[in-house]
Amino acid sequence: MDPLSITASAIAIIQVTTDLINGARIYYKSFKKSPKEITELVHELESLDILLKSLRHTSQREDERQKQQMDQLVRIVGPEQTASRLPMIQKPMEADAPLSLCYNEMLVFKTKLTKDQSRAQRSLKWPFEKDEIKAVIRRLRNLKSLLDTAIASDHLALSIDLRGNVVDIVNSLHVTANKDLIQRLSSWFSAPNPSSNLNTAQTKRQQDTGIWLLKSPSFLSWEATPHSFLWMHGKAGWGKTILSSTVVRSLLDAGKSDGTVACFYFDFQTHEKQLFQKNLNSIVVQLFSQNPQVSTIVEELYNAYNGGRSRPTIQDTCVALRRMINKITASVYMVVDALDECQDRRALLGGLKDIRSWNQGNLHIFVTSRRETEIENVLCTLTTDTMFLEESVVDGDTLTYVRYQLQHDAKLSKLSEEIPDEIEIAVVNGSNGMFRWVVCQLDAIRGSMKLGLLRKALRILPKTLDETYARILNSIPEEHVEDARRILSCLICAFRPLAIGKIAEIVAIVIEGEHYYDMESRLQEPRDNLTICSGLVSSTKIPGKTRPDGENICFKGLRLAHFSVKEYLTSDRTAPAQGSRFALDECYTHELVAKLCINFLLWWGQEGFRRYPQTRHEYHQILDRPFFALYAASFWSNHLQTALLDHSTALYGECLKMLTRPLLLRHIIRLRGARYALGEIEEHHSEILFSLFSAGTTVHVLDVATDAVSVSPLYYVSLLGLDELVLKLLAADEDINSAGPGGTCLAATTFSGHKKVVRLLLDKGAEVVRCIQGSFDYCWTQAPISTQADTGTLRRFCIEQFATGTFK
Repeated sequence: MDPLSITASAIAIIQVTTDLINGARIYYKSFKKSPKEITELVHELESLDILLKSLRHTSQREDERQKQQMDQLVRIVGPEQTASRLPMIQKPMEADAPLSLCYNEMLVFKTKLTKDQSRAQRSLKWPFEKDEIKAVIRRLRNLKSLLDTAIASDHLALSIDLRGNVVDIVNSLHVTANKDLIQRLSSWFSAPNPSSNLNTAQTKRQQDTGIWLLKSPSFLSWEATPHSFLWMHGKAGWGKTILSSTVVRSLLDAGKSDGTVACFYFDFQTHEKQLFQKNLNSIVVQLFSQNPQVSTIVEELYNAYNGGRSRPTIQDTCVALRRMINKITASVYMVVDALDECQDRRALLGGLKDIRSWNQGNLHIFVTSRRETEIENVLCTLTTDTMFLEESVVDGDTLTYVRYQLQHDAKLSKLSEEIPDEIEIAVVNGSNGMFRWVVCQLDAIRGSMKLGLLRKALRILPKTLDETYARILNSIPEEHVEDARRILSCLICAFRPLAIGKIAEIVAIVIEGEHYYDMESRLQEPRDNLTICSGLVSSTKIPGKTRPDGENICFKGLRLAHFSVKEYLTSDRTAPAQGSRFALDECYTHELVAKLCINFLLWWGQEGFRRYPQTRHEYHQILDRPFFALYAASFWSNHLQTALLDHSTALYGECLKMLTRPLLLRHIIRLRGARYALGEIEEHHSEILFSLFSAGTTVHVLDVATDAVSVSPLYYVSLLGLDELVLKLLAADEDINSAGPGGTCLAATTFSGHKKVVRLLLDKGAEVVRCIQGSFDYCWTQAPISTQADTGTLRRFCIEQFATGTFK
């Protein structure tokens, strides 16, 4: 019989069975005394018919259900789970299958019953003998039993499959829920992703470099010994970050499926990667991302902070980290690079002390830094072993790198045969273990266009990194010196990585005068930044926002090539003959960048935009391209505060000019809000708004399509904590009790945590009122300050809360 579906097979057999029942009944009616075997046969056939019709009905319902749910089942449990729902019945009509046996038996029976006999002949003779009909009845009973067994077996299998599918669905939902939980908690921690530093370091690493470290007794002992702590230190530019990335990659590739690896790179180029709190947050996120069983600990911390409405303290984060490590039974490897690039070292070193005091046997800590007294005094009491990078140790890696560059670099690989050997000898012998020094010399050699000049350069290679940087600065053409100063200043003090396109706009900003921006001074090719500051800067990728379709926007960014570049430029080691024009004090760089930001915004307000962006879409278009207005609006106040300016500086006058232009101020605030992607948040999401507001951001300006939001200059600078501008605006008769979406000026600065401005406003007579608008009623009622009613109580409350660190 040809293969058929269950429904079609049942119908075919039902038709044959019906014919047999009708035929048997004819014989039954034709005999006055018909054999009782005929009655018995009819009963068996009718019983089989009922069973087959029930099977047909069930199969039809199953076919309809499968048709409706097939797509959903395929998505959830895969196509292999939906191929057959009644496998025993639907073999489907193989020779030994129940339906096939039944059909064939009925067909033989029917053929014999109707074989070439007229109705008259059939009425005279029953074609079956008594024993023969009994055998047919037995076979019918056996067939029914076989079908019953097959159906029961299929129902059991279906029940098992269904239970398995339910388990799969539940597991799938759990996985989805865990992913959502991890994403929500990761977002709350706002932890920097170390993968960018890891990947950058790995691209600089040549094959087989750092193998000596992985095979060293100190490293092998660190891996195997419980509660181990290894500190690797060396001079600036000796490749510590590349070696630490080698350690991380080795741990990840070692096949230790039960181990957990967490890493962090302190990075002088990125503000959030200079903070110990962010270091802790990143480690916590990595641990619970790899170990779902500890996510409940983080969730408890999240709930303890009002469902994520505020950020956890360092102390509470450490407590959660300890509980997580204690709950993880396998080894936990923690690799932290460049401790010397951490901005709050006291907190970092104190945190390392606390972590070591836990005595967690499964925790292995590996850190790198330069050998600085402050760091050494603490780590010498904590470490189980120490490694010092000596010249003899890293010379092999240096040689490997130089040979690779000479063989594969586009320019160096084209040199005549004898020159590569000369370069190798001169550079490797002069490196003294400084990988960064080697990189600089090869950069300089690439620029030598004549063989004679190249050999001369090899004979007079600089001895130190300082001398190398001085030569690079002195080689900058005079017409590009000011551009280079601006570029380097921005990279020294930027609060976030800068796209090359933004740097191209920086050199066109006019510092003095009323025009603020000179289009003809703008770099036509943004990559010229790399040429102007060659050897001191490098390009990098800057992750942007994610589009709704899931595509990640990335910009090509610019950064200082190494921490030693920043140290040199901001130190007092720049002698007059060695680039004193580039002695860039950090306060000076912040003042310069503040000027650049404010002047650019003033130009933007005058003529940069013939029409301001009006809709959320137009603001996101600004986010989608490297436009300097976004950085300027977001960080002008941060640079102004960090510059520590005298109150009489002329820059404050430019600030007031910017702040007192209502339309410009409104769009600066909205653009700053767009940086935090707040245009995505609806007004009624007050819980989200409160958490952002209490963190000090300008989250009160949300809907960039709404023109109703109006913020006074005094309210805005109070929120930002700019005390000098607060004084100047009050002197200009600004209303001290002017309100914004977060309440009065006093309310705004209290929430933002600016103690000095709170004192100032209280001393100047700010009224203690709850002036709340719109969606921030919720925010205020959740704050402890709402319980204070009179001026004296609030004054004491504010000061006491700042003293105890409640707000900060």
